[in-house]
Amino acid sequence: MSKPQHVWDQPDIRDIDTAGMASPTLVLAAYGTRPPAARATVDSIVMAVRRQRPALPVRLAHLDLQSPRLDEVVGKSDVVVPLLLARGQRIGVDLGRLGATVARHLGADDRLVGLASRRLDEAGALPSDDIVMVCAGSRDPQARLDIDSAARKLAKLRHTRITTATTSTAHEVVEAQRRRGRVAVASWLVATGAASDEVTGCRADAIAAPLGLSVELVDTVLDRYDEALVQLVQRLA
Repeated sequence: MSKPQHVWDQPDIRDIDTAGMASPTLVLAAYGTRPPAARATVDSIVMAVRRQRPALPVRLAHLDLQSPRLDEVVGKSDVVVPLLLARGQRIGVDLGRLGATVARHLGADDRLVGLASRRLDEAGALPSDDIVMVCAGSRDPQARLDIDSAARKLAKLRHTRITTATTSTAHEVVEAQRRRGRVAVASWLVATGAASDEVTGCRADAIAAPLGLSVELVDTVLDRYDEALVQLVQRLA
């Protein structure tokens, strides 16, 4: 794996204090979901980000289904970190309308790919299993690139075959792969919810949980914020 990028690889963000600027609010942008379990996971991620960076103002907002909505809470001085594993219209268009600084989405970060591999181990997947990596569906070609990148990294990490599927096609893809032998499902999703529930009944030999609350996810969120903050300071300099 390539070395993950940390804040100490960048200009020191503490320079903001010497410039007389307060740290911009980190607004974590989640899709929004109805299932209570998914809401609880996202809330726990927000609380963990606050614990990791106590002096940083952190707020949660949603793209859909839940309140508060992004356009209700985001100010132009805020930094929005998309809690999304793939690009797409939501980042390119919806977030672009806010006028705030928008950080990179989570994407196929090496730490998250490693976390997905660990979730497979926790679910009882064997090193020799073929893997079906299940993600949320998207028609956006940029999202497809992100998903393919995550699949390639996971295949390299586990030295095995990876096939991708959406939550709606997971049952069909798993059945096709079972003709070759054992199959495990990697859930390339942030939280348990309606999307992950679609996968539960498929006949895989092991079904990994979504990424969920983890050190890896919290560190990635904060790195995305720090990266965007450095760019913001450089623009204002």
